[in-house]
Amino acid sequence: ISLKQNQLEKYSLMNLDPEKELDKTFEEHLVEGERLIKFFIENQDYLSNYHGIDPTGLSEVKFETTWIDPITREILPVPVTGRFDRITNLNQIGEAKTSSKSYNQATVDTSVQGSFYSMSYLMLRNSLPKEIYYIVLIKGRKNPLQVLKTTRTKEQLSQIFKTAKLVLKSVKANQFERGTGPLHKYCDCYRYEKELLIT
Repeated sequence: ISLKQNQLEKYSLMNLDPEKELDKTFEEHLVEGERLIKFFIENQDYLSNYHGIDPTGLSEVKFETTWIDPITREILPVPVTGRFDRITNLNQIGEAKTSSKSYNQATVDTSVQGSFYSMSYLMLRNSLPKEIYYIVLIKGRKNPLQVLKTTRTKEQLSQIFKTAKLVLKSVKANQFERGTGPLHKYCDCYRYEKELLIT
């Protein structure tokens, strides 16, 4: 496994100095990243046999769809686009994450991202996904693999529809929330504001 060239290009594009902005050096992150990916690849049988994760399906699936509230049937006035990390042939939505600490069940049960993907899946396939699974690779742990599963109801997806309406309202009012983390200056919101001539 060799990620070095891609990572160097990414840091170059971001104009990011990992020595100053991150808690570890670039080389340390590179070594850890390669270890996590290797561990993930070597444990595919475990994920399938123990956690029931279907090894067949499609990865990096782009989509564009129109959201319709599954309860009220209201139509969102703009299309929704995104990309599924993974859709299996058993109708599972898969998400792969890296993290410095474990996830908890409440996090995945209430994740906006999980609801976003479930809603889009419902619109594209006219059925709810069987489940959403999260494969979390926890940095710094000897056994870094964590698997969590969750589902969404149509009532919950009606709520994410309402959230999308609020986002549209904010956009129309030229209101954008900026990130506050250590890499906040790389938030896409600045680019969007520039493109939309928002000050």
